[in-house]
Amino acid sequence: MDKPSEKLQNLKSLNSLLLKETKDRQQQVELLVQGEADLESELSWFRHGD
Repeated sequence: MDKPSEKLQNLKSLNSLLLKETKDRQQQVELLVQGEADLESELSWFRHGD
């Protein structure tokens, strides 16, 4: 069985990985939300451009 210090280090490493993954996914969501807003704006422009 792992020593407590090894378990702690493993948990810290896992936490760091999860934090990085969460940050990356938040950035992806922000880009998708912005892209959606841009597309809606463009669609609105085309609808009212007739």
